[in-house]
Amino acid sequence: MPDLTDITAAAAAHLGEPPAAHDAAEQAKRQVLDAFQAMVDARQAWWRTHETGRTELHLASGEVYLLQRHGVVRLR
Repeated sequence: MPDLTDITAAAAAHLGEPPAAHDAAEQAKRQVLDAFQAMVDARQAWWRTHETGRTELHLASGEVYLLQRHGVVRLR
């Protein structure tokens, strides 16, 4: 699984979120990454590196998601 530990911390510091909001965002991020990793473990998806160096998730269905600092973007 990609290491994205800086994503929520950087977002929280930038936006000045209170600690409770930061904790909730961190928990939500963890749940999303766990779900993505479960798809990879089930061989329904795989990780790739985007041309920008960021992490992509490619699903067997053809969908592609780009993991960014402040969220996930569907590319296809």
